[in-house]
Amino acid sequence: MSNVYSVGNNRQLIIYAAGSNIFLRIAHFGGLERPIVLATDYNHGLNECVYNDTLYYTYISTDNSLHIKNIMESQSIYTVSGNNIPELYNPSICVCNHSLLLFYLKNNPLLKHLCLHCLSFGDIHNCTEAFPVPLPSLPLSHYPKDSHTEHPCPRYLRILSGGAAL
Repeated sequence: MSNVYSVGNNRQLIIYAAGSNIFLRIAHFGGLERPIVLATDYNHGLNECVYNDTLYYTYISTDNSLHIKNIMESQSIYTVSGNNIPELYNPSICVCNHSLLLFYLKNNPLLKHLCLHCLSFGDIHNCTEAFPVPLPSLPLSHYPKDSHTEHPCPRYLRILSGGAAL
């Protein structure tokens, strides 16, 4: 699955995952440029958005850490350590009120169910973490581990807020 984002000068950015790699291709009036490798440690959960005219993306890596990056820098802007244990799920990145928000689900071993976490990046290099929101006590198997068609974090927020649209 790939997503296409329009940027200035009649160019489109195409970001996609293949195997353990994340690639970027630039399409313009003359055709497609060669793929650029953005990451080589991709496991699952690629999600992206445009913030301040830059494409940001997030994913779960092969060591089960969650990374947030942009296409201009090779290093992660922020990393949530997964401690080599699959406990982070469904990263979803979006823009709200001029801030970049990152939602993800994290397994809570004490409660034996998932909690919704949110990170807010008002300044992209300054992160504020909100308190985790415990989700309804459903078995872990009830929550999708990775969804390529719908990102569940906003859906969970709608459920928690009584169905109001975000």
